[in-house]
Amino acid sequence: MLNAARETATGLDLAHLTALAGDHAAAAGQQSHAKWLWRLAMKRFAENGALESADAKRIAATLAPPR
Repeated sequence: MLNAARETATGLDLAHLTALAGDHAAAAGQQSHAKWLWRLAMKRFAENGALESADAKRIAATLAPPR
């Protein structure tokens, strides 16, 4: 489903799909792939002025170094 939607998604839809792909990679134990996808998702959220969205905030918290 992700692959099919990826071909036509643009803007925020593409950012959300990229974040979801990162979540799937993390669930599969592929942390390096997940981080790469989450960083790409953050870039796409930023390009669309959506860094304050719930998904963007969730990903930013995931990528933040532990305190």
